[in-house]
Amino acid sequence: MPRKDFDIAVDEVWWILKEYNGIPSGKIDRAAYAKVSYYLKNYSDTPQIKSLIKEFNLTPQRTNAKRTSGIEEIIKILEERQRMPRLPDEEQLYHKVKYYFKKNGNDEEVKRLKMIYASGDVCPLYEKTGGLPLGQGRSCTIERVRKSMKYVLDTYRIYKVFPAANTVPMKRVRSLLEHPSRFLPSRYFTVYVISEKEFSDFIGELIDLGCEDEMVINNWNILNKTKEL
Repeated sequence: MPRKDFDIAVDEVWWILKEYNGIPSGKIDRAAYAKVSYYLKNYSDTPQIKSLIKEFNLTPQRTNAKRTSGIEEIIKILEERQRMPRLPDEEQLYHKVKYYFKKNGNDEEVKRLKMIYASGDVCPLYEKTGGLPLGQGRSCTIERVRKSMKYVLDTYRIYKVFPAANTVPMKRVRSLLEHPSRFLPSRYFTVYVISEKEFSDFIGELIDLGCEDEMVINNWNILNKTKEL
């Protein structure tokens, strides 16, 4: 994980521990519990996490060496691609990841990885192969944009991050954020578009959830400037 991203994650963990005066239970805040547990399990040997363990008097959540090695390999596969491996080109890796997910399906970190990397059993828009079309016709495209918006919101609600950059939902939403006019009503398209309210509600909910993504904020500012005119 890049140093900057790790430092941001550690800061988020600190605020969670501060708010709950320790590790929250999964019943109280599942997302917070999953985030703290993940970093305690996998980064307890780093100075930053050691400092948190000492400050909040925590017990490192250790796992056996075999499991740690296994999940680190899965994380590396996913992070390198920023998506699930594809079939048929990456068949061996695809089945390796799927087998690990199935074997460890109750693990909170596995649930997080499946959501962020859009595993086919949790994401309706999983792209198994780079060669298959993502939709035929504008109506299908708009439906996929709507499903992508919902998936991105669900992921952000639970884990406070977007799905990985090369997942289908994130590619669709990035396209929407970069060029909203292509998907909103215009002189050329009045049907098979998302409504201005849908777009405004989507951006507004991300802002309410604390999203600081630059494109989200830019679209929010544009929408609110338009309302003031």
